[in-house]
Amino acid sequence: MKKLENKNNLLDGSWKNNCFTVKIKGNNYISYYNGIRYGKGYITYENGEFTLTSTHAREFILWIPFEEIVSGKYNFSNDSILISDIEGRYEDFNGLWKK
Repeated sequence: MKKLENKNNLLDGSWKNNCFTVKIKGNNYISYYNGIRYGKGYITYENGEFTLTSTHAREFILWIPFEEIVSGKYNFSNDSILISDIEGRYEDFNGLWKK
């Protein structure tokens, strides 16, 4: 899969939703669960749709190679993002994320 470059940096920063935090810089992200590193990879987003492509997951204190793709929809407004249409084990990502 070819990584697309984001045309803007609207989502750069730290976003929190319940026990999850996602830090985005450009096309890269690191996710945290209850403050502990959870996964990392890259993100692409455009026209209200996004894809998180995981490249690594945390195992104990190490990053191990791990591939998984999560896609959904987003609606961005100032310091919040509404995430929707994620199914499966990442459905907890749905909802309001605050910067």
